[in-house]
Amino acid sequence: MARVCVTITCTRQSHRKTGECESCYRKRNRLLSGCSIKECPGGVVARGWCGKHWQRWRMHGSTDPSRIARVYGDTYITRAGYVVEYVPGHVQADEDGRTLYHRRVMSDIIGRRLESYENVHHKNGNRQDNRPNNLELWISRQPAGQRIQDLVAWAKWILETYE
Repeated sequence: MARVCVTITCTRQSHRKTGECESCYRKRNRLLSGCSIKECPGGVVARGWCGKHWQRWRMHGSTDPSRIARVYGDTYITRAGYVVEYVPGHVQADEDGRTLYHRRVMSDIIGRRLESYENVHHKNGNRQDNRPNNLELWISRQPAGQRIQDLVAWAKWILETYE
């Protein structure tokens, strides 16, 4: 038989040994325990850290603020699964020196900065597989999502037909 959460205001089903639902259990633990980093007032989100320190660890591999000073070539993975690389001075890099790794690889292949309407497609669907033979350059102007080879063939046909 399904048990109801023991928290007074909650009516969700309990799945934990404590008699609480998952949501109430997490809220209670966040309120009772604080971030394990010295002098941080934040509540625990993951790994014993508050959201700020957990995010710092996720992005930079360390909760130490001095580690945030990036080294050329440092990488991290976004929530969407893309690899971001720190390469200041590269034509594809933003003002902070970051660039999406697959766009940098394609930019190096074609020898210029990618335009905003140009997309890099991963053939096998793995966003972390940035080998040059796994990447295709797509243009998303009109019609959306066409491969360059298809567009060139279409453009030649248009020119032959209407010239």
